[in-house]
Amino acid sequence: MTTLTIAAAIPGFADNAHNWETSENDINFRSSPALAERCTVSFAACELRRFLPRTIGGLEIALAEKPPADASPYIALECRGLDFQYGAFDFKLESPAGLRISGADRNGVINGIYEFLRLQGWDWLEPGARGEYVPEFTDRVVFPGQSRTFKPSCNYRSFCEEGASKESEEYLFWMARNRMNCHWNYPLTRKLARKFGMYIQVGGHVYHEILDPKRLLAGGRRLFDLHPEWYGTPRPPAIKTADNAQGTQFCSSNPELMDFLADELLRLLKTDWYEADIVALVGFDTWGATCQCPDCQKLGGDTDKNIAFLAAQRRRIDRAVADGALDHNVMLNMDAYEGTSTMRAPEREIPKEMIAARDFVSACVINRCYRHAIGEGPCEKNEMYAEDLRGWGKQKLCLSVLEYYNVSRHEDMPLVFAHNMQRTQKFCRKLGARAVSYMHSPLANWGFRAQNQVLHALLAWDIDADLDAFLEYYYARRYEVHAGAMREAYDAVEEATLEVAEWRAWFSSILADIASYRGLKPARPIRMRHYASQEEAIREGTRIVSLYEKAIALTRASLEREREIASGRMAAPGARPSNPAEAYAFRTYDRTANVLAEDLRGLLYARDVFALMTLVVDHYDANFLGCEARMLSIRDKILKLADHMDTYWVPMNFPNAAGFRVSDALTRSQMRPQVDGIRRNRGKAGGN
Repeated sequence: MTTLTIAAAIPGFADNAHNWETSENDINFRSSPALAERCTVSFAACELRRFLPRTIGGLEIALAEKPPADASPYIALECRGLDFQYGAFDFKLESPAGLRISGADRNGVINGIYEFLRLQGWDWLEPGARGEYVPEFTDRVVFPGQSRTFKPSCNYRSFCEEGASKESEEYLFWMARNRMNCHWNYPLTRKLARKFGMYIQVGGHVYHEILDPKRLLAGGRRLFDLHPEWYGTPRPPAIKTADNAQGTQFCSSNPELMDFLADELLRLLKTDWYEADIVALVGFDTWGATCQCPDCQKLGGDTDKNIAFLAAQRRRIDRAVADGALDHNVMLNMDAYEGTSTMRAPEREIPKEMIAARDFVSACVINRCYRHAIGEGPCEKNEMYAEDLRGWGKQKLCLSVLEYYNVSRHEDMPLVFAHNMQRTQKFCRKLGARAVSYMHSPLANWGFRAQNQVLHALLAWDIDADLDAFLEYYYARRYEVHAGAMREAYDAVEEATLEVAEWRAWFSSILADIASYRGLKPARPIRMRHYASQEEAIREGTRIVSLYEKAIALTRASLEREREIASGRMAAPGARPSNPAEAYAFRTYDRTANVLAEDLRGLLYARDVFALMTLVVDHYDANFLGCEARMLSIRDKILKLADHMDTYWVPMNFPNAAGFRVSDALTRSQMRPQVDGIRRNRGKAGGN
């Protein structure tokens, strides 16, 4: 029997850690740093006590306030309580079997204990019990061979979320175990995130609601009727109305509006947003112009107008903190984003108060191409983003990069970005980017997307991680004997992913251009980014479908082989699950088969989506050329596939309001309107 002591210099630690580790809901993490540290360190100790004995025979865990005086093994936990250390930690080897895990901050303590568990062979490739990878049983604790300091490549490591109901404890635990340090302001999990030492984020496109032109104020009058001057002056010949008021960004030069928005912000920071450390303040997501009034024009370019607004909010926050009206400060996050006309770097200097407050900017590359990494050329769209990023890299604000791996037109698609992800992120780091996020992380049903999730987290922590070594590890750990076949399947999907923005992006894509196609005779060819003709698009679409077919065949063969292997070596546990939670965990005994089946479902959906899109482009082409017989033949194939896609579901998605939706595959493909139009029309005269 071996006793491992876990020590922390906190009075009463040995007897009370098991109670303190779950005390997060009773703590104000802002005003009680000692209680916050006690909670986090106690959780870290209890987490080690939960994990280590599961795979180390004869191990007993003892808690103490100081390490043992003899040579017996120990782990000492400490939090140095430093600000803006972003989860850094040290392994200090004090003896061959004595380790001090020293977190520069509370998040560093959490990162340190999970790094120690990784050293034992633990890993977490997905949320929940099914994503937990357990080491082989052993009789010893592995200590590091030498002391080492761990510091992250990125200060802020997050996923960008949306949807009031999109929260999950399993997912948040996965984030903590993969060194992420920013979470969103979800009411049921924000205190847990606090325990992990994470920053809390809030905000986004909040002004659609705050400045709703038809919002009723006291007395029953609409906001627009009382203050039309608050809304941006549109470019001539447009005339401002309540119906189009949010098509132009609000007026950044109106002092009364700036005070109104600051009052709203301060109210939120004292109530619903009290826990927030980072507040994203983003204008109307309407892809419209900025205010053209004379005073706004004096502020500079479009981005300068937005910075003037942010600076006004910053000054009010600073004043409220100085006056004691607000008991904490926050960092403001603005978007560099085409949808709010702020993608370009400012023409004028960033106000010093924003720099002093550590405010930052998130560069949103929503319409990027995935054939090339940003910064590598020769893609015109990507080079535009690269130039904008270079401009922002010269500013004194912290630069964050927001990717769109699971959003907009390709949400829920099993896509693989591994090589593009690292090359793009390295380019951004060289420009000075120190924060990274992507929209929108799925909570479950990851399938192939698990690789994107784990790699995004890894590169946020260590941009220079060995990608080939990671991929080899990922396939071996996740797929065991099927690693070779599944690597080939992922390679096929990664090749298909290179073309996804050509087909499915918010702008400048085939899906965007055929959005209004209803089977009527089109007046023009489809506008495309890289393809020279509809014929080339059909050829490439067919190739993409064949790549998914290859991945499907490899995955299906691996699944069938795994079922044969599993049937001979394992059986379901003898004990019957007695509740839903146990029933869920019950499935871990056949994890590899479960993973492969999840992979297969996603691949089938992607195959169907690209097959349907290719058929619709083929129909469009035949219709445009007046090939009636060809068009009718394609129509039958479209309707057969569409009817099939109407029979199965794809993973849930989350609207902004509370709740979630589960769509059928046809609806989720965003092709239902086109299919319905083709069903009704047979090459009738009209236009696209």
